[in-house]
Amino acid sequence: MGRAAMGATENRAAAYAGEEARTFDVLRELTRNGYVPDTSDIETGGIMLRHDRAPDLVLHADGRIEVPIGQRKKLAMSRLMPNVRTGMSWRRTALIVVLIALVWFFSVFLTASFMEM
Repeated sequence: MGRAAMGATENRAAAYAGEEARTFDVLRELTRNGYVPDTSDIETGGIMLRHDRAPDLVLHADGRIEVPIGQRKKLAMSRLMPNVRTGMSWRRTALIVVLIALVWFFSVFLTASFMEM
């Protein structure tokens, strides 16, 4: 192996080590900010990082970070309409169920009172 080939191999190894160090730095910073690595999702091509109150991220081997495709639309919609909730509150659901039950009981009561006449 010539001197030029050995130099090129050393340069590639140094570049890879720098890339690896950058990836670990990014991973360390994201975990400090509340992200948790999820190794169960292998299809992303990187490490899936999940957060309770922030969008999930994918960290690639070269240190790139991206939002998964399924969450891009959700993230874009939240930026367009920040005050709009995507799900229905359990309190609102309970109120609807109670109102439906009250309407049903009153309709049965009215029907029974008209039939007694």
